[in-house]
Amino acid sequence: VDGVDTSLLAAVALPAAGDVSAGRTHSLALTLQGEVYAWGSNVHGQLGLAAEKPHPQPRLLCLTSAVEAALEAEEAAAEPAEAEAAEAEAGWVEGEAVAVAEVEAAAVAEVEA
Repeated sequence: VDGVDTSLLAAVALPAAGDVSAGRTHSLALTLQGEVYAWGSNVHGQLGLAAEKPHPQPRLLCLTSAVEAALEAEEAAAEPAEAEAAEAEAGWVEGEAVAVAEVEAAAVAEVEA
């Protein structure tokens, strides 16, 4: 191609890709097996790889730790609401038990009087 540096252009081999996102300086592919591959410029860490250097060939990204961290954060955010609901339910049960005990005590007192 006239006036275009094609030195970094190359055919890449990937497992069957379900989706590909091709940008100006980097690309991502999601395989049918759910794996994510990244290649291209990584000057700003946009590939999700530790070394901020170009990767002309697709690299399989290890997303397990990122996904686990996101799930843990989501669970932690939900825990206070769940704990509050459990406390409210426990308080309602305790309150009901106290109310029943008070009614029973009043009935016994009335019978004894």
